[in-house]
Amino acid sequence: MFGDPAINPKGWPLKPLGELASKFSDGPFGSNIKSSHYTENGIRVVRLQNIGVGEFLDGDKAYISEEHFIELKKHECLPGDIIVGTLGSPNLRACIQPDWLNVAINKADCVQLRPDERIVNAPYICSLLNQPATEKMAQDLMLGQTRLRISMGRLRGLEVPFPPLSLQQEFARRIESVEKLKTAHKDSLAKLDELFASIQYRAFRGEL
Repeated sequence: MFGDPAINPKGWPLKPLGELASKFSDGPFGSNIKSSHYTENGIRVVRLQNIGVGEFLDGDKAYISEEHFIELKKHECLPGDIIVGTLGSPNLRACIQPDWLNVAINKADCVQLRPDERIVNAPYICSLLNQPATEKMAQDLMLGQTRLRISMGRLRGLEVPFPPLSLQQEFARRIESVEKLKTAHKDSLAKLDELFASIQYRAFRGEL
């Protein structure tokens, strides 16, 4: 729908990523949040290992206490925010904070981007950031001797195509339809797995 963002064949206007956000924030660094602050429950901490390519990965959980969260509340992340991983594989990847995670806090190297909904929506920006072409566009902004990373400031200045909001909304509707199909297929596969396990169990018991 939008063309290769590096080539921009449709001639969309370009804007720095920071101008498309109502909030653009890195997580707390250093002693503000470290493993010794983690608790068994409380406010979820979004870390690099939770950021997949277009997918929030829920398997590795970490929390801080609500008291500690109050001290770091400026880093609060809400459903619909885009969380961008700026270190790891790939070096630029993004996911949308899911609706079931009603509040969280991002850690360092996990940049929070809250789309300015007057001009952009989350599905478009998230998908844009996950394009290999966008990572290539950002290569010159990545620094590091042993592990490359892109700083929040450099990411903020990355110029990206800016199509009309109406087209972004159509894209979001198509993404939603695809996600519904994926969910239905996953449910069907789960039921088939249960049926196969049941038949296998009965076969080994000689009931078939």
